[in-house]
Amino acid sequence: MLSFALVMWVIKVLWRIDKNVKSIERKLDATSNKKDDSL
Repeated sequence: MLSFALVMWVIKVLWRIDKNVKSIERKLDATSNKKDDSL
C-alpha cells in the first residue's frame, strides 16, 4: 500500500513538472516570436 501511494505521488509530481515545463516553453515561444517580429 505504501509503494502504491509513493507511485501516485511520483506521478502527481511528474505531471506538475510537465505542466510547468510546457508553460515555460510557451513563454519562451512568446518571447522568441516577439524578437522575430522586431527583426
